[in-house]
Amino acid sequence: MNAHSPSADDALRPAVPRDAMLARRAVSLIFFLNGASFCAILPRYPELVESIGLSNTAFGLAVGLGPLGGLLAGLFAARLMSRFGSARTSVAFQPLASTSHLAIYVSGSWLWLTAAPLLAQAADALTDISMNAHGMRVERRYRRSIMNSYHGWWSLGAVLGGSLARPPRRSDCRCGRRAWRA
Repeated sequence: MNAHSPSADDALRPAVPRDAMLARRAVSLIFFLNGASFCAILPRYPELVESIGLSNTAFGLAVGLGPLGGLLAGLFAARLMSRFGSARTSVAFQPLASTSHLAIYVSGSWLWLTAAPLLAQAADALTDISMNAHGMRVERRYRRSIMNSYHGWWSLGAVLGGSLARPPRRSDCRCGRRAWRA
């Protein structure tokens, strides 16, 4: 028996409703976008530090204050989800999180670099809490564990976002070896 052949458990498992399958795709997309937008800025930090002219201490302080935004915003997640629902909350705050990550990249001063991560982490915390809550709602409809697949989509987004944002240094393709060098 292989992984694709039907098993005895499949006969006992009820069919997944179409709206639950669509909801799973939507939640997976939010996880993917969240990972991509969050990790797209990380490879650009050295370039950003150099362009602003920050010391390691100043940069560490600016980026280190960002999680405070997430901690404070996380306190309001339950209220927002009870009022608007977990799906609407995650869909509303993901664009704000992505835009805030872009604001980090265009920071021109230490103050801007401090404010942008505060906002980004606040929006990211609300997105993260609500997309996980909605993922659990969809998981209940599936009647089996699917949460790990959502985090797999986040990881794929993180790899893609980090890869696309990597600053180009030197790439050359040697036809004999066909090896890319970074």
